[in-house]
Amino acid sequence: MRNYKLIVTSCVMLAFMGVGVLGAQEISKNWIGANVGFLGGGVQYERVITQKITIGAEAYVFIFPCSLDSKKYRGLDENYRLNSLGVEVYGRYYPWGGIFFTQLGLGAGMNMMPRTTELVFTQGFLIEGGIGWKLDPGKKGGVFIEPRVSVPVVLGASEPAVQIAPDGGSNENNDSKFGVGVGFAARFGIGYSF
Repeated sequence: MRNYKLIVTSCVMLAFMGVGVLGAQEISKNWIGANVGFLGGGVQYERVITQKITIGAEAYVFIFPCSLDSKKYRGLDENYRLNSLGVEVYGRYYPWGGIFFTQLGLGAGMNMMPRTTELVFTQGFLIEGGIGWKLDPGKKGGVFIEPRVSVPVVLGASEPAVQIAPDGGSNENNDSKFGVGVGFAARFGIGYSF
């Protein structure tokens, strides 16, 4: 519990440190960048509409190593990878006109996640919410860095990629139904503004 309090306190402090930082200087209108996370990454473009509102587009793919229990998921390679990818347009709101932002993105995506008795693949409509900080050190324009966290939620066709059979083995299963896939992404971006 103490770690959560430290994380929340740190986020609030960073948000307030951003108040007025961009307000004191003219803002670049175009931001292009690349971001990396744990075994994955993406590219993005962002256009400033007002000091507090921006719009942009992003494409990303993340490949997570999966340490599946080979006894539980018989027949699967132990190095099986879980994938998350998305293409979206987003809007960002900088509440204090500073470096802290909130983001809401809409697009198309997919993810694959293990559940108790199956490995589930979900693809369809993507909604992604997140928060982050855009740090533009020095003069207007140039290099910037952008740490952020987000929660991508995929609504659409969901099917077990592999399901555990009653005897403990695995069965291929292609029964598709509506499902919700939820992920978590921590990213560090770097780019150029002009």
